[in-house]
Amino acid sequence: MAYVYRALANGEEDLVTAKGKAYILGQMRDAIVADELEEQADIIERRQKKDPL
Repeated sequence: MAYVYRALANGEEDLVTAKGKAYILGQMRDAIVADELEEQADIIERRQKKDPL
């Protein structure tokens, strides 16, 4: 939402465009977080296979 407010305050974009871009940025952020979590899960799985409890 910060992106939306900045864009509107600076007169760079209208509300619909700013909200659309903010939505896309949010989706990109969520995808990056999901990828990082998946990578961490893979690392844990590999460690457990090497040294099971």
